[in-house]
Amino acid sequence: MRALGVRDVSTTTVLTSLLTGLAADSVLAGGPGGGRRRVATVLSMLGGAAVGALLLEQIDLSVPLFLAAAVAAGSLALLAGFSVPRPSPGG
Repeated sequence: MRALGVRDVSTTTVLTSLLTGLAADSVLAGGPGGGRRRVATVLSMLGGAAVGALLLEQIDLSVPLFLAAAVAAGSLALLAGFSVPRPSPGG
């Protein structure tokens, strides 16, 4: 999907392709093994979901929404200094 330039990719699609890549790279599947970065990504997504659900159950909707907005703003601030090269329209 990245090569095709699909813009609106859902979290489900990202997580599914992440888990598929993790399984394909495993030693059991004949891959090189490793994949610490992918495992860390899956664990952080699960952890974020668990924390969000816990906050939603124990407090109210405003706290998880505020934290999500703060994380998004912080991520945007960190990435603001980086530029991604865009492919030329001609190929």
